[in-house]
Amino acid sequence: MFPVVSETRDCHSLDGIWKVAYVFDEDGPSDIGPDAIPAGCDEVAVPASLNEQSTDRRKYLHMGTVWYYRWLRIPPSWQGQRISLRFGSVNYRAEVFLNGSSLGSHETGYTPFAFDLANDIAVGREHLLAVRVDNRLSIDTIPQGNVPASAGGVAGWRVGNLPNVHYDFFPFTGIHRPVTLVATGPSRLDKTFWSCTRVADGRAEGSAQFYVSGPAEKIEARIEDLDASLSATVVDGVATLDFALEGVIPWQPGAAQLYRIDIRVIHNGQVVDHYPLDYGFRTVRIAGQQFLVNEQPVFLRGFGRHEDLAVIGKGENLPFMVKDYNLMRWIGANSFRTSHYPYSEEQMRMADRQGIMVIDETAANTISMNAVKDDPQARARLYQRHRDHCQALIERDYNYASVVAWSLGNECEMQRSLSQGYFNDLLRSCKPLDPTRPFTLVSMASGSVEGIADIEADECDFIGYNVYPSWYFDQGKPEVIQGWLEAHCQGLWEHFGKPIILAEFGADTVPGLHSEYSLMWTEEYQIEVLRRIITFAEQCPQCFGAHIWNLADFKVGQHTGRIVVNWKGVFTRDRSPKAAAHEVRLLWTGRKGMDDIPAFANSHTLGQARYT
Repeated sequence: MFPVVSETRDCHSLDGIWKVAYVFDEDGPSDIGPDAIPAGCDEVAVPASLNEQSTDRRKYLHMGTVWYYRWLRIPPSWQGQRISLRFGSVNYRAEVFLNGSSLGSHETGYTPFAFDLANDIAVGREHLLAVRVDNRLSIDTIPQGNVPASAGGVAGWRVGNLPNVHYDFFPFTGIHRPVTLVATGPSRLDKTFWSCTRVADGRAEGSAQFYVSGPAEKIEARIEDLDASLSATVVDGVATLDFALEGVIPWQPGAAQLYRIDIRVIHNGQVVDHYPLDYGFRTVRIAGQQFLVNEQPVFLRGFGRHEDLAVIGKGENLPFMVKDYNLMRWIGANSFRTSHYPYSEEQMRMADRQGIMVIDETAANTISMNAVKDDPQARARLYQRHRDHCQALIERDYNYASVVAWSLGNECEMQRSLSQGYFNDLLRSCKPLDPTRPFTLVSMASGSVEGIADIEADECDFIGYNVYPSWYFDQGKPEVIQGWLEAHCQGLWEHFGKPIILAEFGADTVPGLHSEYSLMWTEEYQIEVLRRIITFAEQCPQCFGAHIWNLADFKVGQHTGRIVVNWKGVFTRDRSPKAAAHEVRLLWTGRKGMDDIPAFANSHTLGQARYT
C-alpha cells in the first residue's frame, strides 16, 4: 500500500545519494557483492535512472547488473514496531540485501514491492542496504528484450537497435521510484479494494474488501464528509462489507470529488492500525458504441505518454509531473494511457485529484509470439509473468477512480496464427480481478481491412487501435487519412461489435522545421495529420476517444529510424510547445493563447504529503 503517515503509521525516506558499482563481466570473477561497499563506486541520485547521470558511454548503454548501496538507520522511536522496506519500482529485476542477508527479490520493473525486516533489528544504529539491479531482458520477460531479429515480426522492427530491445523507447534502468521505511504496529492493513457498482441521485452503492495481517477482530471505516461509519468482522485475516451511502457527489472527469475514508483495524477494542484512503465514487461501463462514466457518455481526448526526462530518465520527478498535468489541462485533454508500463503512484494520485481519466497499461509492449512459438516452456513462463504483472498492476491501482480501463499490453503479435489463444486466455483470466472496469489489449493497425479478422481481440471490451496513416504507410499523403480510417473503423465494428479508441496516431516533427505546404517532419505536417485524425474520430460513431502519440518527445535507442528521440510529441522533451500543441488546443477547447488554464475541481486532500 502507498506509504502514509497516520496515528499508527510512520515513514522514513531513503531517497537521496546512493553509491553504485557496475558489473560489466557477468561471468567473470568479481568482488562486488552485498557485504561491503566496494572501492571506487559512483554516486547516483535515487529515485532516477542511472543511464544519463553518467558521462561514461558504457554505463549509459549498460544492460546488466548494477549494485546499489547506502547506509540506513532505524529511528529509535520505532523500537518494537513492525518495519518494512518498500521500493516504488526498480527496473527490471531486484534482489535486496540488509547487512549481507537477502530479504527477497522482485521482477517486472514498474510495480512496488516490500519486505518486512526482522523483529529484532537493532534500532538507532547503521545497517548496510544493498540492492542488486539487473535489467537484462529475454524472450520470456515482460517486456521482452534480446529477441533475435530472425524471429521476424515485431522483433525485426529495427534490426541492430542499441540497446538490444525491439520496443521504441529507451530501456532505462535503476531505482526509479521512492524507497521508504514504513513502521506499523504488529497488526496492519495490507490491502483494501473498494468497488462502486452504482452511483446516482446522491447515492453510492458497492462493496469493500480488507486484508489484515496480525491479530484483529474488526474493521471500521469512517467517511467524515458523509457522516458515515461502516464496519466488518475480520475472519482469517479478511473482512468484507457492503455500503449504501447518501449525499455522495460522484467523481467526474474534470470534477474530481474525493472522500477521505479512515480505515481502522481493531484488536481487543483498540485501534491497532489506521490507514487514510482517498476514494472517488464513480462507475464505468461500455454500452454499444459508447464509453459511460456514471452512465453518461464521454469522449476521451488525450495522449499516450512516457515517463521520460533528460538526466532523470524514468525516475519520479514531481515538478515535471505537475508540469505535464498543467499542459494536459491547458491543451484540453481529459485522459491519457500509461503507455507502455505502469506509471508512478504519484501520477495516479494526481490523476485522481485532477479528474483525468487513465487507461492503465502493463509493461507488455510489442510482445513477440514468434520468439516463443517453438518453445512451449518459454511461452508458459512468458504467460505466467504477464499474468502476474497484470495482477500486480490491478491490485496496486484498483482504488483509483481515475483508472477507467485496463490495457494488458500494446502492439503485441495478436495474429491468431501466432497467439493461438494467448491473449483471449489472458483476458479471461484477468477480468475476474476487476469486474468494475473494461479491459483491452491495444493492437497495431492491420495492414488491410481484411486482416482485421486475424486480430485476437475477441475478449476485449473495447478496441484500442494504433493508427499511423500517412506516416508509416502512404507517407506524405494526408489526403488518404479519412478514407483509410473510415474503412478500418467500420471493419473493426462489423467484426467485433465493440467501440474503438484511436490509441495512437501522429507524425514525427522536428521543432522549428517549416514549409509553406505540409511536408513530412515539418510542424505543418504534424498539424495537418493531427487535425485530420482528431476531426474524424470526433465524428465517427464507432469511436469514443482519440489519444495523440505523444504528449512529449522521448528518448529511444540508436538506429537509423530515429534521431536520438522519438519526435512525435506535441511538446519537446523539455516541454516546450510545437505549433501542433496550439492547434490541438484550439480543436479541443476553442481557445487560443497561453494564459487561460481552466480551473479543476478537487477534494480537500490535495495537500496531503506522502510522509512527513
